[in-house]
Amino acid sequence: MGQRATFEDKDTPCRILVVFPFEGISSEQIRAAGKGVIPDGLSAPEGRNEQRARAYYAGRAALKFAFEYLERKLFVRPAEGFGYLEVLDSRSCLVHGIYANVTHTESMAVAAVGDFPIGIDVERLDRPVGNVINRIASPEEVRQADQWKIELDGKRVPSGIALWCAKEAYSKALGLGLGRTLDKVQLQFDRNTVSVVSTLIGPQTLDQPSIEFQLYQDYLIALCCDQKAFRGGFQRLLFGMEAF
Repeated sequence: MGQRATFEDKDTPCRILVVFPFEGISSEQIRAAGKGVIPDGLSAPEGRNEQRARAYYAGRAALKFAFEYLERKLFVRPAEGFGYLEVLDSRSCLVHGIYANVTHTESMAVAAVGDFPIGIDVERLDRPVGNVINRIASPEEVRQADQWKIELDGKRVPSGIALWCAKEAYSKALGLGLGRTLDKVQLQFDRNTVSVVSTLIGPQTLDQPSIEFQLYQDYLIALCCDQKAFRGGFQRLLFGMEAF
């Protein structure tokens, strides 16, 4: 892979986006990889149904791959009372200046690691969102989004999916998770950009929140972090069957 950047290398900020399509990989393999970033003593959701458990561990497995790429032995745990992940070292001490976030569907997981608070969300382009949009967006937001035309890699991105993913990514970047905050997030669509109109208060702060989209096959990925973090871009890595 060549020289690997580290968080201490100020000339090469580490902002990693790992895409992990896990369909076809056994639950045992996914669980074994995902447990690599779960601290000892932290209870994992073994009681969930198989599909939800696979997705949970796939997100952790993608994070493990990102940490290994950065040559760091790190762990994550949910922040108590909030919707973000705390990053820990091997002594279970909080690691400052490193942020991590995960998102997943039934067959795709995405993880992000960087030096700024970051939120990510992934959804299939063809997922129906009509019922969701009416709960999380104002009529004006829906109208603006419907007029917004965006294509990525030659594919038209449905406005409802873009609006939903952007709101979830912003809420997660603030550390609020996916609670009852999405209707309070107001976005403005203008040509090729999405800007945050109303700012919320969360345990993590963004001076200039910015949202960008990426496409992987038939999945839309929304990233939200401080505008400064996007200047250097995110290095996207594919984590697949060959890693097992």
